[in-house]
Amino acid sequence: MDTENLYRKLVEISDVEDFVLELKPIHSSAYWGRYYPDRKLIRLYLLDENGEAYPESILLKEGLHELTHHIQYYHIPFWKRLKGVMHDEMFWEIYRGMLGKAFNHTLTEDDLDENSIYH
Repeated sequence: MDTENLYRKLVEISDVEDFVLELKPIHSSAYWGRYYPDRKLIRLYLLDENGEAYPESILLKEGLHELTHHIQYYHIPFWKRLKGVMHDEMFWEIYRGMLGKAFNHTLTEDDLDENSIYH
């Protein structure tokens, strides 16, 4: 999946388009993706530990995960990140809502399995 197509899918699911998407064709041992709020940048790492490309469904889920951070930082009035808390209840509510919307378009039930939500 290329950057433009993934960006379009994320926008279609979220109705949010004021972010930058960057796909890095490398493996990160620490992250599948990162969000940089100061730059509104979502960075996804494309390769697994064996150098194989992640499936589209994983990239979409990780993109939605990082996009949820962006939505909280820039689209939820008065929201503030609490020290030491990366994922509050609101985060999970927004993320699961977008996963549900994505499920209607592209994800399978296995992709939505709670055990596959990695963050």
